[in-house]
Amino acid sequence: MQPYATTQHKPRDQGAIAPPPPKHVAIIMDGHRRWAKQHGLPTVLGHAAGARRVRGIVEACKDRGVRFLTLFAFSTENWQRPASEVSTRGRWARIWACPTRPTPSC
Repeated sequence: MQPYATTQHKPRDQGAIAPPPPKHVAIIMDGHRRWAKQHGLPTVLGHAAGARRVRGIVEACKDRGVRFLTLFAFSTENWQRPASEVSTRGRWARIWACPTRPTPSC
């Protein structure tokens, strides 16, 4: 089975039927620190940019009928990062999980 993103289809205006959405989308979130560094920004702003991107992905999946979305956002290697960065990433995770109510109780 080919990944959904690489399946080729005719444009809709040529009478093609749109393929059904995938049931499950999984994303490995990586590169926020690199992105920030390449743009001359602090690491925390790289993670903030990732958070904004996640909100768009969540909405797009919802709009298209994707039932399950898995975000791999924290690996075991990340525990070796500075404590302040680990803590900040934890706060971003709560925001990603509950964009309408970003509180610790979320």
